[in-house]
Amino acid sequence: MWEAELKKQSSLLYLIGITLIILCGIGWGVSIVFQIIAASTGGQGIVETLVLASLVLPVLGCLGMAVLVLKVVLDRLNNKEDDYYSKNVER
Repeated sequence: MWEAELKKQSSLLYLIGITLIILCGIGWGVSIVFQIIAASTGGQGIVETLVLASLVLPVLGCLGMAVLVLKVVLDRLNNKEDDYYSKNVER
C-alpha cells in the first residue's frame, strides 16, 4: 500500500523538477530574445526588467536540480532491491 504512495510521490517530484528546469530554459531563451530586441531598439526599461528576471532563472534551475536530487535519494532509501544487492552481492 505504501509502495504505491511512494511511487506517486516520486513521480510528482520528477514532474516538479523537470518542470522547473524546463521553465528555466524557456526563460533563458525568452530573455535572450528580448535582450537582442532591446539592444537593437535601444529600450532601456526592458533591459532593467530582464536583468531582474535573469537573477531569478538560475534559482529556478538550481531548485529543479535539488528536487531531482531529492527524488534520487528518496528512491534509493526506499528501494529494497538496492539494499539486498548492496549487502549480499560480492564485488
